[in-house]
Amino acid sequence: ANPRDIALTTGASEGVKRCISALITDCTCGMLIPSPQYPLYSAALTMTGGRIVYYDLFEDKAWRTTHEELSQAAADAKADGTLLQAVCVINPGNPVGAVLDREDVAMIVRFATDHKLVILADEVYQANVYAEGRAFHSFKRVLRELQAKEPERFAETQLISFHSTSKGLIGECGQRGGYMEFIGFSDRVMAQFTKMAATSLSSNTLGQIFVGMMVTPPEEGEPSHALFREQERGIFEGLRRRAVRLTEALNEVPGLKSQAIEGAMYAFPTVHLPRAFLEEATREGKDADELWCLKLLEATGVVTVPGSGFGQAPGTYHFRTTILPPDEMLEDVISKLTAFQQDFYSKYGSA
Repeated sequence: ANPRDIALTTGASEGVKRCISALITDCTCGMLIPSPQYPLYSAALTMTGGRIVYYDLFEDKAWRTTHEELSQAAADAKADGTLLQAVCVINPGNPVGAVLDREDVAMIVRFATDHKLVILADEVYQANVYAEGRAFHSFKRVLRELQAKEPERFAETQLISFHSTSKGLIGECGQRGGYMEFIGFSDRVMAQFTKMAATSLSSNTLGQIFVGMMVTPPEEGEPSHALFREQERGIFEGLRRRAVRLTEALNEVPGLKSQAIEGAMYAFPTVHLPRAFLEEATREGKDADELWCLKLLEATGVVTVPGSGFGQAPGTYHFRTTILPPDEMLEDVISKLTAFQQDFYSKYGSA
């Protein structure tokens, strides 16, 4: 990579917000963002006055989208007078935990190229891939492969990818270190991004140090290499083990159904809610999944996030949970969740 094309940021979130701010020039501009999505994207677009254009991730397709869905969303936006500027992708996915195949990535690159959209690739969970047969495919690598085969078609494709010390196997959320890499942008545009960065007068020195440590881990022969690899393997195997265990457990809990946790740190299971409970939520003026999460919290102390905060298909209800608790604590969570659901259906009737 060319250092000129890399910008250090105070976490990936700052980079995402900076890019959205630059690309949204007036209230007619918009971006394609996934649903479900990490709410950073919808919030940043709202703050900049841009238009949110959702494209669906399909639960029955293991939380993937299709070319047809992207094309329809783009056509609807155009008909509504929206000037699309970019397509945002989170891979591996938050909150859904899906990992894109290489062909999924290539399809999105082709779509963005044909529609002259900047690709915003949120790849902060790239080290977190657990499912057998799955691998992380970076948008940059796939773009370079496509450019080698069809140089003219992809000569002007523009990509901004994001990475962070907050995720992966480091998990240093409090240090707020990150970077973004620009592909396909002119010197004139890069000068504007540099000018935007210069408005932030306080550099995050510690965060930048952590980024340096993330991208240059100890090499073989160095004193700390063996211990680093041992700890790295231990952390990864723990996450992989809990991803498998939580997927299995969620699909055994009454009223829950979860796609496989292929990567990232989350599950986004469906929760089936009886009519009596939906009516209670309406009376209380709350989203049904939000009320379910609150009741779970009050009864068990287990914290989850309602799916309505991320986006979900109409008439479906989800929650986000995580594989981060240690094994013993995770088993306790599973036990409490199972007991809660049994009591829940005893009170409200079956799903």
